[in-house]
Amino acid sequence: MLHRLDVQLTLIFVAVLSATVSLTGWIHQRGHLINMVGPHFQYDTDLVALEPALRAFEAAPEQSSFDSLLQRLAPMIPADRLLLIVDDRYQVIAETTPENALIELVRKEPDPNFFVVATSSRSERFDFILMFHMLPYREIRGRDRRIYTLLMIPRPFLIDPPEIRPILFEGLRHHFEIFGFFYAGVILFFVVFIRRRLLPLRRIETAAHQLIERHIPPPIETVVRRDEVGRLVQAFNTALEQLAANEAVRKRMVSDIAHELRTPLTVLSGRIEAYQDGLIDDAPGLIQFTAAQIDDLTRIVEDLALLSRFDAGKLELHYSRFPIKAALAEMLRASALGQTFTWKLTGEEHPVFLDRNRFKQIIGNLTRNAVKARGEGLILTITIGLQDGTTVIRFADNGPGVPPESLPLLFERLYRVDAARTADKGGSGLGLSIVKSLVEAQQGSIHCELPPSGGLAFEIRLPSA
Repeated sequence: MLHRLDVQLTLIFVAVLSATVSLTGWIHQRGHLINMVGPHFQYDTDLVALEPALRAFEAAPEQSSFDSLLQRLAPMIPADRLLLIVDDRYQVIAETTPENALIELVRKEPDPNFFVVATSSRSERFDFILMFHMLPYREIRGRDRRIYTLLMIPRPFLIDPPEIRPILFEGLRHHFEIFGFFYAGVILFFVVFIRRRLLPLRRIETAAHQLIERHIPPPIETVVRRDEVGRLVQAFNTALEQLAANEAVRKRMVSDIAHELRTPLTVLSGRIEAYQDGLIDDAPGLIQFTAAQIDDLTRIVEDLALLSRFDAGKLELHYSRFPIKAALAEMLRASALGQTFTWKLTGEEHPVFLDRNRFKQIIGNLTRNAVKARGEGLILTITIGLQDGTTVIRFADNGPGVPPESLPLLFERLYRVDAARTADKGGSGLGLSIVKSLVEAQQGSIHCELPPSGGLAFEIRLPSA
């Protein structure tokens, strides 16, 4: 139980409160004692009557001792007064205390008018300390030419411990009669306060155990707070939401990958079975079809491997300097072979510093994506620009475009606007995700939009040389 944070904080608070109660009780019981013996403390605050004798001693200190001085002074002071002579370390040198009872003086502050006087008897040490301000004192010079202090104190200091203890306990009991319920209320309030403040932490602990068991818990409900605990809960809830979103993407991705791999395998298996059953006899056509399906499967696997390397930070890039416009023209001509589309490239030539093969893969994926969407009559318009040291490539087509709500999802893995239609055309939903990964791997950015004239447009920003 002691390992719980709320219990630890409560114990710390109780310890601090106990020390505070002890201190206040100590002060209160001493105040109670002063009230009991206070009438005896009405004493003069000067030593004027002793001045002649003190001057005579200082005139010839070698002819007398402190003990003899106090013997001469004792008849000059009232019967309820005591005289002490202490050195610079506040050790008693001489005293008029009956039976030589030990009295130790300890200065608490540099002010010589403030002393703490601890009393004890020869038979039993007494730990009671009583403070007096402005005790009458006078500095005198001894026979060794050192400065000593003469103090006048009242005789109530010599009350024996057995007589003082009942007074102390009575003061302590009176203190708790007044403040006992207050202390109990403070402790109860602190316990409830701490438990309520730490409630979100216990909920986080429960949610963390659910995560260990591979269950994503719902967000933690708590009152909006701006302290450290509130920010921790907010960050934890954000992490839970991200985990839930990632888990949903993972499940959908696994399902889509299984579908992508299952579809060509099923079609290929059906063709082979039909050939074996004699339903078709076009062996060269079957071989060509089988090769195409194998190419599709290989491309899907390679795309997934590329994304996996990107996620792991192991994607290798080989940078080189080349002219962007000439490279784009070469890539578009190669892509147009065997395809039914036309293209138009505009903009000024300037060099870039990129991975040429990865850049070719970006343009190839965008071109294939446009061809699958439009087919016959496709026109690609590519514009090159330079803005603040950044190469801007606008890649637009005249295809059917996409619904506006699909724009934020186009770069997600395995996302397809029309899954059935795209699958028939050989689309896996990985092309644009790979484009985004390759662009970002080269410190670039890409976004898509729907032009007013129709179709779909991509704007790629890449660092220039």
